[in-house]
Amino acid sequence: AYCLQQSHLLLAWKTCTSKSDAAVSDEIYHLLVSILPSLPPTLAITLLQAIQESLASKREFLIEVSEFCAALASHNNNDNNKDSSSQSNNSSSNNNNNNS
Repeated sequence: AYCLQQSHLLLAWKTCTSKSDAAVSDEIYHLLVSILPSLPPTLAITLLQAIQESLASKREFLIEVSEFCAALASHNNNDNNKDSSSQSNNSSSNNNNNNS
């Protein structure tokens, strides 16, 4: 069986901070952000601690941490917009059903 482990998340974050390829880092940011809500708490905490520690240990990772945070904020904003539109669609459907 294949399963995501702490070492995989730490390697993904290390790849983001390696500054070798901006496009690859951007894809990894979005991957990490997209899986973060579904991670078990221990894995999510491990990832967030690694991000926090990279910022605390070397200020040179400020850009990487801020890009991750921006991707996370954007992802959360998109989720909130989807929730709002589905709620308004549901209320519109309910209003149409009530008017019939």
